[in-house]
Amino acid sequence: MRNYFKILLILVFALLTMSTRGQDAPTISKYDDESIRTFNIPELLKNFENALNIISYSGSEAMDIKTVSDNLMLDGESPRSFYNDKVIIESDLSYNSYLNNTKEDLAVKEYLLGFNALYPKTQKPTVSFHILKISALKKTNYFFYNVLFESAFNNKDNSGIQYKTLNRIAEIRLEYDTTWNVYIQAIRFVPKNFNIDNSRNNFIGFVEKYDQTTEYKMSQLELRKNQQNAERVKINQIIAEGDNLVLQGSFLLALEKYKGA
Repeated sequence: MRNYFKILLILVFALLTMSTRGQDAPTISKYDDESIRTFNIPELLKNFENALNIISYSGSEAMDIKTVSDNLMLDGESPRSFYNDKVIIESDLSYNSYLNNTKEDLAVKEYLLGFNALYPKTQKPTVSFHILKISALKKTNYFFYNVLFESAFNNKDNSGIQYKTLNRIAEIRLEYDTTWNVYIQAIRFVPKNFNIDNSRNNFIGFVEKYDQTTEYKMSQLELRKNQQNAERVKINQIIAEGDNLVLQGSFLLALEKYKGA
């Protein structure tokens, strides 16, 4: 009889634990999905683009380069952009990297060191990313998106050959900590026969029931999109001011403008 009660208690405890875990499991809604696509992912790639432009700016000091590099990998005043410093980037530091059958995998820390050492310094920003398409939300051991983007190095490599504008794939990982956070999990060349619309691992469990708070957030998305467009105009104005300062020879002031952008 004692054994029976022990088994019963174990079963009850297991059921309670499973129930608690189910309640604690984070959910994701269509609002979360739309918000991440519209704001978080573009901001994530913009942070990486800005960091590369600061690293390659001829007026940047060693401390500036270390700061922007650390900010990409470590949480500080703002969240980090990469999941950790072991994230792999397929190297595009040589003009013909994309032609190699075997791609060189670099941890993000090594990639940034290599970019600083190999990419020619300039007075104006020469790195630009443009998002072409974001996949459906996917889930394996974690939630993620595949992001197809255009990567342009408007410069020549250290052998004097012009870089080619390339399409790249960024895997964007989601982690939940009271809210959904996004991180770059990998950046690679576009694999042969890659199809960003492939439905494999697509997530279909979006929460459809909205409370009043979520409904309000949904109604604010269009407003936030308009605000984002206004911010982009402002950023472009700041960059133009930085360009003018470069032409005037005020490199330190220009650097501060670019940081602000």
